[in-house]
Amino acid sequence: MNKTKMPWAQAVLGVFLVTLLSAATVWHDRPEHTPKSIGQAAGPQFFRATHALDYSLERTAGLAWIEAPERLLAANIGRDEVWKYDILAVPPKQSRMVRLETYGDATAAIANPGPAGLLPSAGGGLIVAEGGNRRLSLIRAGSLIAEPLATRFGSRRLNGPNSAVFGTGCAVYFTDPPESLPGGVLDKSSGLDFSGIYRLDQAGDLSLVSKELNRPIAIAYSCATRRLYVANGDPAQSLLLAISLDASGRASRSSVFADLTRLNGSWAGRLGPLLTDKCGNVYAAGPGGIHAFDDKGRLRSVLSTANAVTAMTWGKWDSNGQELYFASGNVLYKTSTRFEADRGRLCPAPSN
Repeated sequence: MNKTKMPWAQAVLGVFLVTLLSAATVWHDRPEHTPKSIGQAAGPQFFRATHALDYSLERTAGLAWIEAPERLLAANIGRDEVWKYDILAVPPKQSRMVRLETYGDATAAIANPGPAGLLPSAGGGLIVAEGGNRRLSLIRAGSLIAEPLATRFGSRRLNGPNSAVFGTGCAVYFTDPPESLPGGVLDKSSGLDFSGIYRLDQAGDLSLVSKELNRPIAIAYSCATRRLYVANGDPAQSLLLAISLDASGRASRSSVFADLTRLNGSWAGRLGPLLTDKCGNVYAAGPGGIHAFDDKGRLRSVLSTANAVTAMTWGKWDSNGQELYFASGNVLYKTSTRFEADRGRLCPAPSN
């Protein structure tokens, strides 16, 4: 061995390690600098291996996990349908669960006429955010009929509920952006002149939580922090809002939890679907993939995707970690994390 070459080799190795560590540090603060292909994650190991399960999705705007029997529900926003997947089958077996009937002004002129958010309720029911029908509805176990839970705030029609979650006191909190209205513009003549975040309690009483955001598109609740997290779908204001709730479930204060506006235009997708885990971490689909934040709003990891992530939900928790299903393009994927999902309580649907 030529000993005169050793200092040169050590120097090159040192430069390489410094460069590698610097790049890893940059990733946490500036994720747009290091795009990854689907299935790769940067930062701490929030995400594990990612697998494609199905390549035939069509405009999937909502996903929901059912414990028994293990199955996944998918909302097709273009066809007015909810599909179910037998996840244990290889490949997953899919079939139509229900086709929702449109009424009123839910016509072809509307960009998103079908269902968006799906929220399972106790007793085998399914709460559906029906954007095109401009209502929050309930499909009871064994039924194929969607019964309205909320259609108006005061005397004005809702814009088009998009996402729903159970929170404090088993109330349903949901977003009501203008995404399903013609041109995505508020219907001020017969509807509301703002986009709201609402609370529907178990008695069926509807109250306004906030109207701070112009396109509140997705919502999640954290039992760990007792906060609502709401994603704004406006690319010019890609804000993730944190709303603290008091013991009665009313909003006590709000603040901007994260701002992803600067990423728009650089990567596919916009701020959208949200999830939380038992450690208080928040998972937000956004430009470039799924962004994982800690409970302080600090970006900890990103699972990068080639196409926009339009829906995601937790699966089962087992010795391999926490399953996470998501839709990107026309593909259904499964990944997993090392943190257990914050599912909250499986509550009864509110009275209608």
